[in-house]
Amino acid sequence: MAPNKRLISTEIGPATLVSIRYFLDHVLPPLHSSIDLDTVLERLRRHRQGSRGPITRNGRWWGFAKDPAQVKRPKTGFSNFLGIVSAIARCSISKSTKPGLQLLQNPRPTRGSARYDAEALPDAYMVAPDADRTRVTWTDVVVIGEHEKYFHSKEENITRLTQSMSRAFENPRRRFVYGYTLDDMAMRLWFCDRSQLIASTNFNFITHHEPIVCFFLSLLYAESHYLGWDPTIRIVRNPSNTHQYDYTVENVDGSTSTFRTLKLLCGPGSRTTKGKGTRVWKVVQVVDGVPVGKPAILKDHWVQEEFEREGTTLSRIRQSDDSEDFQRAFSANFLTVLCHGDVVLRSHRHAPYCDRTRLHIRNAKAYKLDVPLPDADFFGPRPHVPYRVVSKEDPYLTGCRVHYRIVFRECCTSLDISTPLPVVFTTLAQICTALKLLHQAGWVHRDISLGNIMLDESGHARLMELEYAKPMGDETIPDLRIGTSPFMSAEVVSQMYSCSLPSPKPRNLRFEGPFAELSPRTRFYRIAAKYHLPLPSSDTGDPSTFNFERQFGLALVRKQVELYEQGKSWSPITPDTSSSEPKPLRTPSPPLAKVSGAIDFGFRYNPLHDLESVFWIATYFLFGVATKGMDTHQQHVTQRLLHEKTQRNMCIRLNGCYRNDLDALPRHLQVMGFVLDDWRSELGAVFYTAEKQWKSIDSSTGAGLHDRLARTLEKMANLANLPREDNQRSSATQSRKHRLEDPDDSDMREFTANVPARPTKKARTTERT
Repeated sequence: MAPNKRLISTEIGPATLVSIRYFLDHVLPPLHSSIDLDTVLERLRRHRQGSRGPITRNGRWWGFAKDPAQVKRPKTGFSNFLGIVSAIARCSISKSTKPGLQLLQNPRPTRGSARYDAEALPDAYMVAPDADRTRVTWTDVVVIGEHEKYFHSKEENITRLTQSMSRAFENPRRRFVYGYTLDDMAMRLWFCDRSQLIASTNFNFITHHEPIVCFFLSLLYAESHYLGWDPTIRIVRNPSNTHQYDYTVENVDGSTSTFRTLKLLCGPGSRTTKGKGTRVWKVVQVVDGVPVGKPAILKDHWVQEEFEREGTTLSRIRQSDDSEDFQRAFSANFLTVLCHGDVVLRSHRHAPYCDRTRLHIRNAKAYKLDVPLPDADFFGPRPHVPYRVVSKEDPYLTGCRVHYRIVFRECCTSLDISTPLPVVFTTLAQICTALKLLHQAGWVHRDISLGNIMLDESGHARLMELEYAKPMGDETIPDLRIGTSPFMSAEVVSQMYSCSLPSPKPRNLRFEGPFAELSPRTRFYRIAAKYHLPLPSSDTGDPSTFNFERQFGLALVRKQVELYEQGKSWSPITPDTSSSEPKPLRTPSPPLAKVSGAIDFGFRYNPLHDLESVFWIATYFLFGVATKGMDTHQQHVTQRLLHEKTQRNMCIRLNGCYRNDLDALPRHLQVMGFVLDDWRSELGAVFYTAEKQWKSIDSSTGAGLHDRLARTLEKMANLANLPREDNQRSSATQSRKHRLEDPDDSDMREFTANVPARPTKKARTTERT
């Protein structure tokens, strides 16, 4: 039965609403082979002489003669719900088979936002039969239940359930979780894994007996791996009475290794359920229960099924060049893989199988795309956009994920905002070398971010997270929004080439061409009026030429987006300095192809996007260091620069825009921003030149930018090491030098022209008498 693709808004993302029949048939674990659902229902309805049945003659559960909301006492209403589950277990199968779970109710339930912050358990929970009822913790909770007597408070009930699911996923052994909500007599079933959140339609649990019986029978007698536990992870208690975990890693060649955790280096976040769920551990290999060898790094996460595994990608890149110099440089800038492979589960009744999140629902059509993505069987599984990257206005439903583990030899630590600036810029300069090797091998990384840059024990930078790396010539997977905000390239965010914007050089056109006699205000407003571009009124705003160019560029982008969403084609215009009539620029990207055997999305990731991500990481640290001491205006500038797509695009494409935002920084940081802005100007020029013929972009595009960016970052590291006073003096000197050498600064030019020349002092002489 096809699912109903409606959505329910929750704190952890939208939940897909499906019918109750679909949930019972496709989401729940399979029933035990000894269970016959019809027989169980018949036993529950059976009424012997002198005894009562769990289901009364009125067709209601015993103890629920009234709906819970009609019970006046506030703490009662669902107290007899435990009797329903006990009756279902009692009437199911023979006494020789015991249920693997029991349902308990929380004697001290909490309400509101305090649920997530405290260690309080949900209203009801299913745990193992041998669990101590007085000392139940989140490690013991298997199934989550939330109760609410009044149906108008169902949103609060859903909020508490999603908070409880987030808390359950903090357990490293948790793969997925089941739950249910009771809103008066209405019951809803829930399922959450690393791909999606699924909810069933409401049904009356008091009179509609089959769904509730099938739900609890499926869970009471299910094996542990069907309940969401990972059988390849074993809990080990150390002498300090804290938990350690033994991870079993099955290599691609079939061999297995066991690693014991020493320290958690990176977790998925406290409120993260869907997504990769990456956990990075410092581990040591265990042989026959005894730790051996040096510590290593284990990464446990859920990857998109159609993407190549990171260990395989590293091996392919290493084999692309057999020269000794490349192999030595590759070993110094990337991590060494000890073992890797998909997680394989083994049960008593089934053959070994790969641990996948269930592919319950096919992906919906791509939002705001003229061409819908084909079905999954068209050319394989659909491309995936990571949940942490997708914006709220671009919701993609994720596909199937595969549980994957990889172990690295080197023990590394990641950069964070507390890292000193000299160390940050030195590390980024070393990353430029790693990117140069990657691009020379014909690959692009596509996810350069703060968390993917590591420092080994010797302090050398290493580049990791090559899950999304791909060869430049690979056309099988479209380059959707892959990356990490706010470090993604502006073109990747907009999914279009930005050559429609004015060329970065020259920066000011008012001194060139036949329009030289016109003022900047008259010139830009004349063009905007002809092509109906919205600009502010002529009596407002700063009359500087830079702001006019910026407003003009913003109007072009808004016009493109507006017509593009309406399905119309339009070529933006810009004034031509060689003629009196404006000419159309190139289209931002080729038109989307129709579905006919393959999809041409018209946009491809190239090496310049990786280098731009390094630029945004450096910007993130420059503005992040000064955030605490900023006023409201400065914080607004920082937020706009790092998170607004249009502003980021302007900063890359137009000279002067980024330098204008640097005014929000203290003087000792502005000088480093000026140095970085000089390289950004070179990057913008290379962007504009390369995208004139976007089809000819290859791995050699931007050759030389890697070394120049490395030198720029090293210079920034040296400036960061200077004392504060010397840094401020250097900043003022750089600012004065820029203003004097800037041909666009008319105010400075007029000021210097009107200032009389300063007379030179004559040397003082003394005459001898």
